[in-house]
Amino acid sequence: MVDDYSFSISYQKALRAREKAIENVRCCPQDSYSEISAILYMMQKRNPRTVVDIVTDEDRRFKYLFFAVGASIKGWQHCTPLLVTDGTFLKNPHGGTLLIASAQNANRHIFPLAFAVVDSKNDESWDWFFHKLKESYGERQGQCIISDRHENLDNIDEKIRPCLFNEVGVEKWTRLYNNNKRYSTMTSNIAEFVNVAIKEIRELLIATLLKCLHSLVGTTNLLIFTVHDVTKSYIVDLEKRTCTCQKFQYDEMPYSHVMAALTKTHLSSDDYCSYYYTKEAFIVAYEDTILPFGDANSWDILNEMKQIIVLPPKHKRPAGCPKAQRYKSALESKTKTQNKCGRCKQKGHNRQTCKNEPVLKKKKNK
Repeated sequence: MVDDYSFSISYQKALRAREKAIENVRCCPQDSYSEISAILYMMQKRNPRTVVDIVTDEDRRFKYLFFAVGASIKGWQHCTPLLVTDGTFLKNPHGGTLLIASAQNANRHIFPLAFAVVDSKNDESWDWFFHKLKESYGERQGQCIISDRHENLDNIDEKIRPCLFNEVGVEKWTRLYNNNKRYSTMTSNIAEFVNVAIKEIRELLIATLLKCLHSLVGTTNLLIFTVHDVTKSYIVDLEKRTCTCQKFQYDEMPYSHVMAALTKTHLSSDDYCSYYYTKEAFIVAYEDTILPFGDANSWDILNEMKQIIVLPPKHKRPAGCPKAQRYKSALESKTKTQNKCGRCKQKGHNRQTCKNEPVLKKKKNK
């Protein structure tokens, strides 16, 4: 406004003008919630076996939303039985949190399973999300859930630690004593990859967000690599499929130790891989097609679906500029960026505060 019209306005007025312009291009944020029922209906109609659910309070205001595409439910049986869950905050006018569950296919690509939009990361919303996951995907042999919800457990209740040790059992919640196969997945990093993939759509209205997430299910193609270092001798038993380093029996994948044994015996490594790493598993996981919604004007919606009223949740925007980046955990690296002086070429200060001798430029020979 200052550059083009030589007129100065306040920050709040500029922010309201920006929101009004976005509303004219997209739609009213309140009206976006009224489209949820139609979108979920078309999601089920176009993709059989798709599971959707929406929860509202007594005033018909939005509370929870969940969807799992039918193709993902079928393909999950041919992926490693590991569920990685995480959540990320939304930046639309009504806020909220997006919960995500993902797996890995035979080619170690990320395989999105389910999405949910909830009010925040609290015990009630996580409990509802995991119940919907169990209803949609059931349980499998050797199934394991990986998340970062272990932080701040002691703040919930001081009795939780004795309960986990004595009643639940350490084999059900610790990596050290857990006997399930991990297939080289030790952290929730794949959930962070999904968060990066959806970074640009988190500020969209909820109706547009659902359409983008539905399209993302069939397009996510991120690859994760694992590197192993051999430092000493190990004993490999090909008949029992074990190794003294225990990676062979937990990952079910031939690596350096096993490959050395297979080379000496002239055996094929394909016979010692888990089914979840095979080409057949990869093909079957993507056997079903995820169909798009099409133009909204061509949707054939039932009258009873049109009569469902969903109001936006009560949300008060916090003071200050909206946060663009999430808070990093204590385990994540926090590298400090330092300025580089244009006078002496050293880091830690700039040209205005520089007290060093300037670096002379070398003359180029003609």
